[in-house]
Amino acid sequence: MARLVEVVDGLGTVIDVPDLLQRIAGSAHDLLDAYAVGVVVREGDRFRAVAGRGRNVVTGLEFPVAGSAVEALVAQGGRSLQAEPERFTHLRQELYKDGPMPLAVALTRADAEGALYVLRAEPLTQDEMEVLEVLAASAGAALRTAEAYARADAERREKDAVIDAMADGLAVLDGTGRVRVWNRGLTAITGVRAEDAIGAELPFPLPDGDVPRDHELPNGRWIEVVVAPVAGTSDRVVDVRDISRPKELENAKDLFLATASHELRTPLTVLRGFGETLLNHWDVLEDGKRREIVGTILSRTRTMTGMVEQLLLGSRAGLGLEVTVRPFDLASAVRAAASAMSGSRPEHPLVVDAPEPVPALGDAASIEAVLGQLVENAAKYSPDGGEITVTVGRDDGHALLQVADTGMGIAEEDLERVFDRFVRTERSQRTRATGSGLGLWIVRRYLEAQDGRVCARRRAGGGTVIEVRLPLQVP
Repeated sequence: MARLVEVVDGLGTVIDVPDLLQRIAGSAHDLLDAYAVGVVVREGDRFRAVAGRGRNVVTGLEFPVAGSAVEALVAQGGRSLQAEPERFTHLRQELYKDGPMPLAVALTRADAEGALYVLRAEPLTQDEMEVLEVLAASAGAALRTAEAYARADAERREKDAVIDAMADGLAVLDGTGRVRVWNRGLTAITGVRAEDAIGAELPFPLPDGDVPRDHELPNGRWIEVVVAPVAGTSDRVVDVRDISRPKELENAKDLFLATASHELRTPLTVLRGFGETLLNHWDVLEDGKRREIVGTILSRTRTMTGMVEQLLLGSRAGLGLEVTVRPFDLASAVRAAASAMSGSRPEHPLVVDAPEPVPALGDAASIEAVLGQLVENAAKYSPDGGEITVTVGRDDGHALLQVADTGMGIAEEDLERVFDRFVRTERSQRTRATGSGLGLWIVRRYLEAQDGRVCARRRAGGGTVIEVRLPLQVP
């Protein structure tokens, strides 16, 4: 019995359930001098051996519940049973390799979902049956632990799956402010991996109270952060929403209103002044002067119309452009768009060099808007006039569109930033040309929407060249 106590105490240090069951089978084999030992669990209408020890292989054997010693044991209402082998034949073919021998079985659990089988040359004594029952009970405890762990693991996996499936970012902080949970949504928003976040502090600030806090991340995204305590613990749940889109729209609206009011104030003032002059002094003005004033009003009105159209186009670009990408001839689309503009600026002759078809992949309908913005920009910043050259060709697997002017050019440090929204360079601000700083940004937005790109470079001899590239259609 002392040996049994030592064995059972030793089993308490084993955490791995399969290993524990195998040790129980081994202990029963040694303590009871058994021929073969098996730990079986019920799976529907059959039993399967999940651990075993002996002269013949036991683990993996299966037999039906009906007609088994376990069924008989349950029927008589006992904890263990011992019988001659001819009474139960369910293991005879598998284990009785050396002839029939007595069989003993004890329930590992009261619900008969498991049992400990022992075969040996002589029947077990009463003391040995008690040893068998103790070892069976230990196996039952291990099986219950395994089931509890499986349930807990399933619940954890289900919870983790729900958390990971959330579109919002979610983190759980412990009492020290360290991250305990970090879901995939938060990784997608912040770019921080769970393995880097867990155990560390949050990479963004928390709100001071119940009021959500907006914060801009290093990757340029805006987030809204809400924190709430977990009842009964020192943990806190942090909910993070990506508000980049609403923030962008809010900023675009503010910039749109500020720019519109600034850029439209001057021409409106001029229109009002000339309108009042005509109204109050019509009779004393000469026909030529009246015609001059009306011409100025018309010119200013055209300028305002162009500015309003550009601001509205920029607003649409900020909301997200819908383009249809399909094969088209870039040369033909450019010639058609240029034809509509030809003659509108006598001081800036438009020269088009697009003799050969250039099969591109993109949105043909956007070419008119793109070329219009580029030509408008070239004319605006060439105050002394000069040709605007439009060239279409192929280069390094791309369909290429170039718009070159002979104007003031762009400083080297501004070649990238001119494509940002509402940017007007120092050189452009020194001219009388009005603008919202949206033209090149609109062009970039159109091209990015169709897997294209745009860049600027300084033209040899003065001026600027804007290069547009679209994917070249491969036959």
